[in-house]
Amino acid sequence: LTIHNLEKQGNYPKIYEKYFTKKNFTYLHLDNINFLKTGIMRANQINTVSKTYKEEILTKFYGFSLDGALKSRQNNLHGIQNGIDFDLYNPNMDGYIYQQYDIKNFKKGKLNNKTNLIKSIGFKDPNKMVVSFISRFANEKGIHLIMESIDKYLENDQIYFLVIGEGDFQFEDYFKTLSDKYPNNCYFVKGHNQEISQNFYAASDIILMPSLYEASGLNQLIALRYGTLPIVRQTGGLTDTVIAYNKETKTGYGFVFENFDDEELSQAIDLSLDTYLNDQDSFNQMIKNGMELNNSIDKMALAYQDLYKLTIK
Repeated sequence: LTIHNLEKQGNYPKIYEKYFTKKNFTYLHLDNINFLKTGIMRANQINTVSKTYKEEILTKFYGFSLDGALKSRQNNLHGIQNGIDFDLYNPNMDGYIYQQYDIKNFKKGKLNNKTNLIKSIGFKDPNKMVVSFISRFANEKGIHLIMESIDKYLENDQIYFLVIGEGDFQFEDYFKTLSDKYPNNCYFVKGHNQEISQNFYAASDIILMPSLYEASGLNQLIALRYGTLPIVRQTGGLTDTVIAYNKETKTGYGFVFENFDDEELSQAIDLSLDTYLNDQDSFNQMIKNGMELNNSIDKMALAYQDLYKLTIK
């Protein structure tokens, strides 16, 4: 059994038990039928999509009432980090973006993509830091933190903010209102569009992922592949895949904050903006570090192969 998001459980009233030809206790949970709980109790092996999320779901906060069932099976619980298709997400082969590039010429390539994209949407300054948010709109994605933080940067003309996604109506309305309020700094596209998303990745300097929880996260992996630095909260797969930059050792490739707090998100944005404006050497070193990572789906597949061999054995 592979768990991608523990919140989605297949939970139904007990009345539907009358349709089952075989009855047993494993599908009952809090006096309801719960199919995910059944899978947890009956699978030979269980895994989820990052090592940190594997540990988090054993706690009450992240366990969504199934932490007890998972604890009873924790000797058979594994964490395998999701990966991305390195052929599909490859700035050196991407037919959607304005100019293809790789780790050797990313400075020129990203600047050209940024210049062309902001021109196409009516923005003017290619030297301004571009921050993007590419996401399904849901509570767990940390949009409330963005709502508390982003206005001051737009009002002070410090950044361009690009948003694409859809989901909860309250968040769709918020981003539409934000783009109407700051038409010279904020651009919102409702929906999921591969071409636009790829262009956002290629043109952006920063991607926001201030998630309440994130089982794995793929957007930060795509962003790093395109030389875009993630700002993430320390949770789930974001913890496992984004390391904060260390200027002394020149290691790391992102900006990380710990608590689900809008002030901490603002501090991370402030740090990214200061680094972008005043320390381009460090900023470019982070980009290099991120683009060198192997977050490929091939690496992920080998880990699943080992898990399936263990299960058969």
